[in-house]
Amino acid sequence: MTLDDFRIDHYPGTMRPANFRSDIRITDPGAAPVAVGIWMNHPLSHGGWKLFQSSYQQERGREATVLSVSKDPGQPVVFAGYVLLVVGMCIVLGTRLAQTRAQAARLVELRAQQAKRAAKAGAAALGLLVLSASGAVEARAASEPAAPTLARLPVQHDGRVMPLDTLAREAVWNVTGKTSWNGMDPVATATAWSFAPSVAAGAPLVKIGSRELAVAAGLPAATTHASFQQLVGSREVLALIEQARQAAEQRKPREGVLAAAEKLEDRLLWLQRFLDRSAILPIPAEGAFTARWSPPPAMTSDSLAALASGPRLAGWPAAGAVEREITYNRVRPLQIAWIVMLAALIASLVGWNRADKRLDALAFAGLTAGFGMITWAIATR
Repeated sequence: MTLDDFRIDHYPGTMRPANFRSDIRITDPGAAPVAVGIWMNHPLSHGGWKLFQSSYQQERGREATVLSVSKDPGQPVVFAGYVLLVVGMCIVLGTRLAQTRAQAARLVELRAQQAKRAAKAGAAALGLLVLSASGAVEARAASEPAAPTLARLPVQHDGRVMPLDTLAREAVWNVTGKTSWNGMDPVATATAWSFAPSVAAGAPLVKIGSRELAVAAGLPAATTHASFQQLVGSREVLALIEQARQAAEQRKPREGVLAAAEKLEDRLLWLQRFLDRSAILPIPAEGAFTARWSPPPAMTSDSLAALASGPRLAGWPAAGAVEREITYNRVRPLQIAWIVMLAALIASLVGWNRADKRLDALAFAGLTAGFGMITWAIATR
């Protein structure tokens, strides 16, 4: 093997490596050289061996690539075991359903009527769950008319371009520890921090995460949230954060109050980026894909809404891609999939000895819908 070239890409706006690629030349005895490429998640299979891009070295003007080599002749056996396990589970499920139908046919009419009432109650409960979830989303959109427009604004964050909706949800969760704050849309919450930083800095919205940290900040031990000003104005809290930072630099374990202080520092940094208006970056850099984007000239609701609803800037993703990510954020398909599959499990348990085929149908439909939702989530993601 001969290394012909090594290339490294970085995430946009950062110096963090995004991808490594090694262009190598393989020469087998009695054969012509073959040029191939190896990069992350794209190993090379050659002669029964697999070579993975593992690491690299760059020093003194020289480059070296580090490849991991493995040979696993038992891998087909493992995959065959997985297939047999799934087939066995399907056979057991089918056998159980057949036995349940045979037993249910011999049950008395009274138990059949009870099963019907249980099926209707389960279907009604599931319907109410879906209606309440969609109604909550519509109510929030109606009460916060600017949020849907701002949610579709492309911004750069952590090496990739995303809708402001995604950034706002991550920010609200990381700062407050909740998916929404005071029932507000996450976009309205996060943008308000930049629109009125002095108000946001004095609001008790930062999750403390530790009774010891609350006491260090001069607050009651049961306090769960405090303001940015209270936390950064406490010498005791800042001292604990510094101790946690030094322990991290020395690769020492952080436990107890130091672990909580380390997480608190991350929450404060998240909020600080919104307070100093460096978090929302919708203006693409010209001529450099990896360059850092810029904030808008004026950080107001009207200016951001005008930018989001105006002509699309060069470097923004397609509107369809933005809509798909926003849909994924709001639907939360994985959470819905687990709820639907749990309802299917309950229906299966209730219908174990009930003479009502509708319970079996409900269980099967719930299982199918759950797997379908998970598949859609993976494809969209």
